Amino acid sequence: MRLHWQMPASWWYALVTVLGVLLFLPTWTRLASIWLAWEQVMAHGLPTALIYLYLLFRHPPRLPAGEPAGRRFHPVGAALLVILTLAWSIFESVRIDTLSYLCLPTGMVLIAWTLLGARAALAFLPHALLLGLSIPIWSDLIPALVALASVVVGHLVSSVGMTALIEGNHITLPYGRLVIADGCSGIGYLAISLLLGAVLSILNDFRWKGWAVTLTLATTIALVVNWVRIVVLVAVAYTTDMDSPLVRDHELFGWLLYGLAVVPAIYFSPVRKRIHRPGHAAGTVSLTSLIPVLVCLMASQGALHMARSGASDLAPDEALPTGLEAMAAPPPMVPALPPHFTSRYARVSDSAVFAVVSRYRRPSPDAKIVPYLSNDLFDARWYREGEATHGLTTWRSLSTGQRVLVKNLYTVGQYTSDNYRTAKLLQIPAIFQGDTRFRMVTLLAPCDYASCRAAADRLQAAARALGD
Repeated sequence: MRLHWQMPASWWYALVTVLGVLLFLPTWTRLASIWLAWEQVMAHGLPTALIYLYLLFRHPPRLPAGEPAGRRFHPVGAALLVILTLAWSIFESVRIDTLSYLCLPTGMVLIAWTLLGARAALAFLPHALLLGLSIPIWSDLIPALVALASVVVGHLVSSVGMTALIEGNHITLPYGRLVIADGCSGIGYLAISLLLGAVLSILNDFRWKGWAVTLTLATTIALVVNWVRIVVLVAVAYTTDMDSPLVRDHELFGWLLYGLAVVPAIYFSPVRKRIHRPGHAAGTVSLTSLIPVLVCLMASQGALHMARSGASDLAPDEALPTGLEAMAAPPPMVPALPPHFTSRYARVSDSAVFAVVSRYRRPSPDAKIVPYLSNDLFDARWYREGEATHGLTTWRSLSTGQRVLVKNLYTVGQYTSDNYRTAKLLQIPAIFQGDTRFRMVTLLAPCDYASCRAAADRLQAAARALGD
């Protein structure tokens, strides 16, 4: 005998939400702690989740009419859910947080597919996208937004005739210097704009074209407001000799400027009232369709426990890599690293290449093997001038103008890469081999006065020698 449940659409999708939270509970717990920290980049996280729950009951996805009521479960959705659950177990065991967080809304869509079918999962996708705005993926966008703002603001400042020296994200005026730092990226405006755009799209039941137009306009408003804000601040600093209070405290000014732009956009946005259609109020699901979800729940927690219990932290290898000679004094520039790092200074034998060998030991078994490393690896006395091929970056001293080429080599367990993102993925084989040691070798080669070509050759030769 088959047992079928019939409930309104909002309650079915609420059940999908509850099952999604239970299935990926460790990641949701960590996400909740980020929401409650109320950091600037994620200040919208908890409000976004609450808006999602409100819309789930006030304006739920429409269940498609005419779905076969006697179907046990949807095998394609169940198979994809199993694959995603196994992938999440791996990501969570090695703490690749970005991929773990992306599994949260994706998992809810696949649970909806497993329980209600593909059409119902597609109807739920806009709400899942809205919930996805609450996950901490915004920090990854900051370097690109800062670089874009630096280029646009640099051109605007030059076009209005202000006397300014523009070096990357540094704007030097006659009486001081302004830095387009992470706080000037406009990430807060972008997050709020996308949230408002997603809410308007859901309330108006937009199709994909409407979503694309709305989110494009929302993104444009956020970026333009941020660029205008920075240009105004530069103009104020230029005309007041850096003596205006607005230069020192401009957060409120930015949000007022953003409000002047976004309120009219919301006021003139279209408003469509949902028309109720028969057959969309309730849905029927077989009890059997819950079995794949429950199996995934038990399997994911078991796989996660086995992966974490099998990994052991080995003591860091304190010896310098072959080919390096220890130095007592630090090189011209030293990385500004997070806690739990220990560093030694060295130089490459028979070469004018310096090295900083930094070893990391995670504070707990559930912490990351490869910790978060900022794109701005050095302190404010240096700025990134450019990035060449093969992982080389050029840094310039703000005080002396000295240029230094930098290349990082990341070693995770037995694997080495010169790419940070690849190193994060190398956590997966490393943790299953039981070797959680992480080391970063920062190679530095000062450039000649006229060119960095010779320094690049020395740096690449040293990197090849250390990678062998």
